Amino acid sequence: MVTNAEKPRSSLPPLPPVRRRIHLNIGWLLVAAVIGALLCYPAYMLASALVGSSYLKQGTESVQAGRYDEARDQLNSAMQWSDSSSDAYAARYDLALRSGKLELAINDYSAIIADHPSRYLPYCYRAEVYRRLDKPDLAFKDYHSCLDREPDHIWQMSAQNSLRTLERQGID
Repeated sequence: MVTNAEKPRSSLPPLPPVRRRIHLNIGWLLVAAVIGALLCYPAYMLASALVGSSYLKQGTESVQAGRYDEARDQLNSAMQWSDSSSDAYAARYDLALRSGKLELAINDYSAIIADHPSRYLPYCYRAEVYRRLDKPDLAFKDYHSCLDREPDHIWQMSAQNSLRTLERQGID
């Protein structure tokens, strides 16, 4: 039997505690992230389209009921959510014509431009309002801004025709 006094002493220091390493396979983690993004992006786009169309429907109903202030707020929200659909912008333009408050429409389109400067629709509609208010120099500038953002074919043709008309009137 060996006692403590008889045990040989080691001159080596004690071993450090064992640390467990977690081995993550980065490749699988990246694949999972890509799949998650691919599944979430369409859901986000669908949700934003639904929210925008919901605001548009409420705004249109408010216009028809004659509640113009309420309709303005709802249509402004619809424009914020709408990327390329001109329905919300057209409804806001229609509201401005019905209520006779064209200056408010300019403010609303300007707010959308400040939040989303790459969208062409607010420039196009703001230019239309400027023409109604007999401010052709500002309309000319906005039509050019609309064309700089590569609008769809219909707005491209409309803006080009409007620019030609304004140029014939001596606006540069």
